[in-house]
Amino acid sequence: MLKVKGLCKSFGQGGLWTSNSRLLRAAVDIDFHLEKAKTLAIVGESGSGKSTVARMVMRLLHADAGQVVLNDQDITHLKGTALREIRRYIQMVFQDPFASLNPRMRIGETVTEGLRVFFPHLNKSERLERAEKMLAKCGVMDAMQRYPHQFSGGQRQRIGIARALVVEPKVLVLDEPVSALDVSIQAQVINLLKELQSEHDLSYLFVSHDLSVVRHVADDVMVMFAGHVVERGSIKDVFEHPKHPYTKMLLDARPVTHPKYRQKDISIAVEVEAVAESGCVYRLRCPFAKDDCASLEARLVTDDRGVACLYPL
Repeated sequence: MLKVKGLCKSFGQGGLWTSNSRLLRAAVDIDFHLEKAKTLAIVGESGSGKSTVARMVMRLLHADAGQVVLNDQDITHLKGTALREIRRYIQMVFQDPFASLNPRMRIGETVTEGLRVFFPHLNKSERLERAEKMLAKCGVMDAMQRYPHQFSGGQRQRIGIARALVVEPKVLVLDEPVSALDVSIQAQVINLLKELQSEHDLSYLFVSHDLSVVRHVADDVMVMFAGHVVERGSIKDVFEHPKHPYTKMLLDARPVTHPKYRQKDISIAVEVEAVAESGCVYRLRCPFAKDDCASLEARLVTDDRGVACLYPL
């Protein structure tokens, strides 16, 4: 459903009055593909480039280089009417349910807005009927005449999901959709997403830093560090047999509820909060780094199971 090849994005650093601004590489040669009715998770720490990739896929950010192909159509450089038409097939659920809904619009107006754009042949009563059915499917009842401030965070996120799904997309980009919710509400929203995926054959691009959530949701996972993909593979392979030291560090840092399985020390501790300018970007943090890592930049070699490390675990 979705193919991304060589996607790159940089942002300028430096103040308004400084002349020595430099570029921050937020995404470097990102490659992945997303199959129909499958979920690909993008994981990594804050600032790793996850949301930048998601927004480039959505065409909310313009990529410096690379290609985004949606259902065999190149959408990288679409503009105007052509871009508007393609947006029906790829929708986004944002991280903050308190900011992603217009506080001045009733829920009925919010959910039917997409229908007015993409289904102009529907009359008002038909749009309202579709919106009400989708809200009910997402677990929100009697909401059409109410405003966002009258709902909890979990309910607002459900409304955001309903707004995205009412236009019948093929791909849903979920940018940390449960990070702002309580744990019990997280479970409800995750279960809802899995039910909707099964019912509508949806493909999910799931952005998250919560590995426990990712393990329950995703089929495949892509690990990012400092704008680079450092490891990619199926959930089972990456979680049970991590090959990159950074992936191992992320997995070791997960909260463990049962005291019996807790480790006294994280096996790969972060001592230096730095990114290398050359060679392997992770080498300044890596306890296994060697001289070669400073001069050679490892690349993923396969689409299905790859690791960007000269000395994988």
